[in-house]
Amino acid sequence: MKNYLFLILIGAFFLSSCRKDHSKTNDPSGQKFTVNFTAGDLGKMATNSSKLQTNSVADTFKKYVKTYWYLVYNNSGQLVHWIKQDSTTTNLGNISDSFNPGTYTVIFIGNATVSISQGLSGDYFFKDSFTSGSSLPDFFYQKLNITVTNADINQQVSLNRITSQVQIQATDVVPANVDSIKVTLSPAYGSFFVSTLLPPFGNGSQTISHKFKPAEKGSANYKISTFFYNVTIPFTVTVERFPKSFYLSPIVINNVTCQSNKITLLTGKLFTGSVVAGGFHISFDPAWNSQTTNL
Repeated sequence: MKNYLFLILIGAFFLSSCRKDHSKTNDPSGQKFTVNFTAGDLGKMATNSSKLQTNSVADTFKKYVKTYWYLVYNNSGQLVHWIKQDSTTTNLGNISDSFNPGTYTVIFIGNATVSISQGLSGDYFFKDSFTSGSSLPDFFYQKLNITVTNADINQQVSLNRITSQVQIQATDVVPANVDSIKVTLSPAYGSFFVSTLLPPFGNGSQTISHKFKPAEKGSANYKISTFFYNVTIPFTVTVERFPKSFYLSPIVINNVTCQSNKITLLTGKLFTGSVVAGGFHISFDPAWNSQTTNL
């Protein structure tokens, strides 16, 4: 009887041990896998006779991106963590991260400062100390989904230019009596929700100005330009000229639109008398149309 009980206890011990070992081999909790997002040089693309052409000298990632943000969200839309890099970072643009198995949304932002906002419906990013009249940097963006299963991942990412550019070019000569020019664009954006690229705040305005040098007076084809983030709704461009001896009414150009990675060019007479309605020609220049930042 004692031997029989002893054999039962031994059998129960081995059965329990086997069950414990089996549960360990099938429980992947806590296991992480490495995901590498690599960066390299990029070829700046230009349009030439409607054909794409790559410059012989590649542009580097660092030429376009001075501040770089990497944000990770889980499948519930919660921010898991983020990494910031700048021009002093070794291997700027290269990110190595580790993930538990699952699906994630990863967002890359170049040349912008990210604020992790708790009071809004989502995170947003914006230019440092953006105020009406401040200049904006060129910036790049990409959002992608990754699924981590049971292996490491090496992935390259291409960032798209979100910036547009507005140019105003005079078809007449800068008079000797005009000292400066100011251009106001409204509405203008200085910030965006990370996930949607829509502005989280009310509409503002953006102003650029220029004081003419003596050598610029008497010259034709003067051009003033700015990066611009409003690519969603029409805006108004107001041009003011400031001469020494008399007043010129502002030039108001309504219903102007922009597109990401393109130049909106407004051409017309800036300095010769008053400007009649429809006196400016608006066109899109596709010079940026194939520009991407390759990671």
